[in-house]
Amino acid sequence: GHTDSLPYQSNQYSNWELSGDRALMARRVLEVGGMPKQRVLQVAAMSDRTPVDKSHPDASDNRRIEILLLTKKAQASLLSIFDRQQPGNALTQADKAAKANEPVTR
Repeated sequence: GHTDSLPYQSNQYSNWELSGDRALMARRVLEVGGMPKQRVLQVAAMSDRTPVDKSHPDASDNRRIEILLLTKKAQASLLSIFDRQQPGNALTQADKAAKANEPVTR
């Protein structure tokens, strides 16, 4: 889910919540239409961080949802990144990067 850059007029609700709710509603509509629940891997809120119309971040074109369709192979690859049992997963890579960035003490 995405929004334009105009701030939502509420102290309790922001463009982050708006974009997340927009994405969740799209998921619900797809499920009501017959899409199996297990077909959804992730629902994400993007707020105004990636406008379609970069020269007009407040443009209504920036209010949208995006749906990324994965092949079974791409889905398996994506899921393996977060699987702690897989060598080279994201957690292992982050740990290696953190260790490489530690200051050297002598």
